[in-house]
Amino acid sequence: MARRRRAGLMTAAAISVGALALGGCGTSAASSGSSGGSASSGHSTGSGNAAALQLVTPGTLTVGIAAIYPPYTFLKPGTKTPTGFEIDVTNAIAAKLGLKPSYANVAFSSLIPGVESKRFDVATTGIGDTAVREKQDAFIDYEQSHPALLVAKKSVASIHGLADLCGRSVAVVKGSQPEPIIQAQAAKCTREGKAKLNILLYPDHPTAVLAVQSGRADATSADLATVAYQAKQLSNQFVFVDAKTPSSPLGFVASKQNPALQNALLNALKTLYSNDTMKKIYTKWGVPQMLLPAPGINLATKQ
Repeated sequence: MARRRRAGLMTAAAISVGALALGGCGTSAASSGSSGGSASSGHSTGSGNAAALQLVTPGTLTVGIAAIYPPYTFLKPGTKTPTGFEIDVTNAIAAKLGLKPSYANVAFSSLIPGVESKRFDVATTGIGDTAVREKQDAFIDYEQSHPALLVAKKSVASIHGLADLCGRSVAVVKGSQPEPIIQAQAAKCTREGKAKLNILLYPDHPTAVLAVQSGRADATSADLATVAYQAKQLSNQFVFVDAKTPSSPLGFVASKQNPALQNALLNALKTLYSNDTMKKIYTKWGVPQMLLPAPGINLATKQ
């Protein structure tokens, strides 16, 4: 019975991410065409300055993603083809730069190290820009968001925000945007003499969701768009609760030692803003509020 119940939970977890958990930590690469525009002579790398971008593979923008985070980056059901609003943006940027996008699907925790080791040119999957991260890496920001809570229906009557997590167990992805926020709340619970907030760390979001489905956790925390998407997909199991924390910038991670690529990405984004491509992409995915007013580099320390 226990084996059958766990199998059912794992199936539900797969459904919660659009049957995408398989291969989520693999290293399969997939190439995709542009979804937001064609190559522009104004930003095309051309043969003259392609070398200046210091790409892993000349003519190719190698992108690390964790394709288990809909609607940011995920795989089309039954395929190895990445999709999501960040994929649409990346394809459009690659087209503007005259590059071919190639995606490497890895664990979320491997994204930033992959850029630092020059395995990827850039990484993307709702990666939050922070002052700490900026010490080691460069962020080309164009999104904004904040963590939310995906709460089990049995617990929703008593969980309305972060303050209600004292005495609860919360599943969090290690190294994710919500982790320090949940840790700060746990410290606050202790400081105020309230019941302990038990933090359960997991390597990826589907596993964290499974922890809630199995009853090991009362809630999980992830980015606003991810939580809203999953609450809608599995409305019979979960409820969306806004953590009501300040928004922070998100964007591409690139090497701090590659300013040419940083500026190329930024200029391509500025063009996609000015011709309304970005607005069209985010409206298509139902999250136009996530766009920053304008893109920028390392905005976490410039706000």
